[in-house]
Amino acid sequence: MGKFENIFIFGWINENGYAIIKLVSMCKGDEIVSDYKDLMAKISGYLEEHKDEMIAFLQEFIRIESVTYNEKKAVEFLAKKMKEYGYDEVRVDAVGNVLGRVGNRPKVIMHDAHIDTAEMGDLAEWKYNPLSVQI
Repeated sequence: MGKFENIFIFGWINENGYAIIKLVSMCKGDEIVSDYKDLMAKISGYLEEHKDEMIAFLQEFIRIESVTYNEKKAVEFLAKKMKEYGYDEVRVDAVGNVLGRVGNRPKVIMHDAHIDTAEMGDLAEWKYNPLSVQI
């Protein structure tokens, strides 16, 4: 996917299981791009162009067991990928959080997310293995 652009998007899964993506802004240098339709077309094109790569990334990540206090392999995976994607700085702090920085402007946007997952419980009760990926 290469070095990330200055595109800021929030995403989540709603109560019906649909992915919701909200565009916040896109920057060219210090300029905020305001042509929403053009921007959405560019984002849609990028997502379509890199669809297989993003699916492969998520499949590989989901297969890593990362229950609470056992996230080391998932953190190492994300740190490696962040370096591959061209982050300017990647490090793992003393408590095991992976931190990445792109750019060096005075104003920054921070994103915080959990890497750990809940215990899987009895695997016999699952229709599919929770560490597999069903598409």
